[in-house]
Amino acid sequence: MTQNDLSQIRTVFKEEIRKEVKQVVEDVLEEKLEQKFEEKLKPINQELKTINSKIETINTELKTTNRKINKLQKGQNIILKYVDDQDTHIEKRVSRIENHLHLPAPAL
Repeated sequence: MTQNDLSQIRTVFKEEIRKEVKQVVEDVLEEKLEQKFEEKLKPINQELKTINSKIETINTELKTTNRKINKLQKGQNIILKYVDDQDTHIEKRVSRIENHLHLPAPAL
């Protein structure tokens, strides 16, 4: 073997070793980055869980409040219908009394 052959073999070995070392370093760095990333995300994920829990509680309270409002509106509608019916009844009654007593009709 000549000096040139040995030099080429050395170059090939160096390239292969460099590639292997580079790959190992990249793998180790990637793993460490993932660990760091997970550590940094942990408090954020916990905070998100807390926020989601609070949102669920608020949604439940909103549903309850909406039901209560609907019940109040139904009750209000019943009361308004009753008052309107009574008002109409009283108007008719007053009108009949006015006619019977021959009183002039009120000017609107």
